[in-house]
Amino acid sequence: MNAVGERRRVRRHVGVAAACTAALCLFAVASCTDSDDESGRAGAPEVESIAVATKPGHPLDPLTAGELETFRAVLDAAGYATGSTYPYVALDVPDKAAVLSWRSGDALARRAFAVVRRNGDTFEAVVDLAARSLVSWTPRVGVEPGFATAEFGVGSAAARSDARFVAGLTARSLTVDQVVMVTFGPGSTTAPDESGRRLVRVLPYLRGTDSNYLSRPVEGLVATVDVETGEVVSVTDSGAVPAPSAAAAPDPQRQRPPLADLGFTAADETSLRVTDHAIEWAGWSMRWGANRRTGIELNSLDFDTGTGARRVMYEAYLSDLFVPYQDPDPAWSFRTLLDSAEFGMGTTLSSLQPGIDCPTTSTFADVLIPDDAALAQVRPRSVCVFERPTGNVAYRHESVGAAEIELVVRWISTIGNYDYIVDYVFGADGSIRFHVFAAGVVLQKGVDAHTADEAQRVGVDDHGVLVGDGLVATNHDHYMNFRLDLDVDQTVNELVRERIVAEPVASNPGRTSIWRTEAEVVATESAARYTPDPRAPERILIRSTASNGPAGHRPGYELDVGDAVAVSPAPNSSDPGMRRGGWAAETLWVTPHAAAERFASGLYVPSGAADAGLVEWTAQNRSLAESDLVMWFSVGFHHIVRTEDLPSMPAHEAHFGLFPANAYPYNPFLDVASAAD
Repeated sequence: MNAVGERRRVRRHVGVAAACTAALCLFAVASCTDSDDESGRAGAPEVESIAVATKPGHPLDPLTAGELETFRAVLDAAGYATGSTYPYVALDVPDKAAVLSWRSGDALARRAFAVVRRNGDTFEAVVDLAARSLVSWTPRVGVEPGFATAEFGVGSAAARSDARFVAGLTARSLTVDQVVMVTFGPGSTTAPDESGRRLVRVLPYLRGTDSNYLSRPVEGLVATVDVETGEVVSVTDSGAVPAPSAAAAPDPQRQRPPLADLGFTAADETSLRVTDHAIEWAGWSMRWGANRRTGIELNSLDFDTGTGARRVMYEAYLSDLFVPYQDPDPAWSFRTLLDSAEFGMGTTLSSLQPGIDCPTTSTFADVLIPDDAALAQVRPRSVCVFERPTGNVAYRHESVGAAEIELVVRWISTIGNYDYIVDYVFGADGSIRFHVFAAGVVLQKGVDAHTADEAQRVGVDDHGVLVGDGLVATNHDHYMNFRLDLDVDQTVNELVRERIVAEPVASNPGRTSIWRTEAEVVATESAARYTPDPRAPERILIRSTASNGPAGHRPGYELDVGDAVAVSPAPNSSDPGMRRGGWAAETLWVTPHAAAERFASGLYVPSGAADAGLVEWTAQNRSLAESDLVMWFSVGFHHIVRTEDLPSMPAHEAHFGLFPANAYPYNPFLDVASAAD
């Protein structure tokens, strides 16, 4: 293994956790059990993982088990613990200036923040952990937090006992015992009978001899349930469609020879050091933590080429995830899913499998996530850190060059039918890249069509693709927003849009036009909104306001939009469902730093009745001049489904990145000693 410093290590066998935990999914299945297979896969290697830290070592480290215990004890002493659940519990965001001035050995001022559901009402609680005192208990009216586990059981039980829902099954010659109840988030709740209610939507799928019930939808039947009262608010029945009996599956007779297991070989010498929440590699130093809503976060990112550490970024994490489906059928149109806000990327973290999810040579770490009762829940092996050769050339001229090696911090969140693999990737040239892979099982719709021609003739493939007999996979989008609090050299930065414009050339018959750049320092939030247009190219920079770079430049980081540009073609402002993820209307947003602005959709789940999160905040059109800037970048793709996406789709990648621009006097790769040295 790589060097891990003075850490406590826990040996674990490799095993696939076959968990089906209701509220920890994009949707929840009514009846399922949790099990952890500690026996390991046949022939799988044993791995060690860094145990969860028992004490914080930095102001931004996540809450420990002891701190959660203190939090619960304080609320209990105040009389607020009984009957409370905690859809969100995290470190209360500390003052940024205080964090930046903190040095190892200084006292840690730590507070916990929680969104609390109690007796049908919502509160925000702040607890001073050192003083063991309640700082504030604030009621919040007209907001909806994310879901708790128990709420999904309410939805499925209510649907099973509702006469209208049972009648819909009877009309399809089915009973409740023949179906699996799956509970989704409600989507937009702006209808008069839904506004202000805490709702879920329950759909039936036909049981079968295998676990692939998603390919056996009982189409057209949806129960809307108020999980506060247990009332079935409405039952939608758009008409029976024969349930598909089987989906496409691999043919064992057609299997090709196995691929060679190339793997990665751990280097005898490495600069990678992982100690508790600290990571150091090739000049990079950073810290990582876990959050119930956002998954794995990074903070305190510095880069040193050998002349001293340069501040690059204060925080980086996946702030929100929006998956709207594109079918007008009432059984589908509500599916505008805010997976992070409603279910949490941290509560759905997967245990990583060595040799599959990460190289066996990785450094693995356990993760602590507060559960609905604010108890410490340890997720084994939920982060891996590893070096890998890319097979690319880092730099080269004639016989001089070097092979590229990069560092990867990886985590995976399994939300219902989708697995999201998130990579934070670092280069020895000071670059940072963000990769997201969507894998898993696509959602499917039952239709009365059996061939592609028939599906086209009757119009059932307008919003999806026929992938099997009587089965259409519905088209949808994946939008993922990353919050990046850049501090290039210092807290005060500026945003520059450097446009590439045509320029005529006179008195030169061999050339009549060239291009030049026109730089604009962006002054406001409205002017900062940006979606790339290849016919109007621009370079986007976040840079220091001080001319302390090489040759008097203002050092900065340049945005590389990669292959991830995908914005909503639908009118986000007028469609309540799309308005829930209104930030998907643009690729880039930039705001002045505000401690309360953590998630692109806002702290609470938007109903679609009004703008929320980034759209609401940037409507103020605040000044960006001489500011501490936060970049919000949306990656994604429009998923027009293929037959090859069944039964388990190939991982689909989207990525973007940042790399230094005029921050260093020459190529930082050249500061890395070669193996021969």
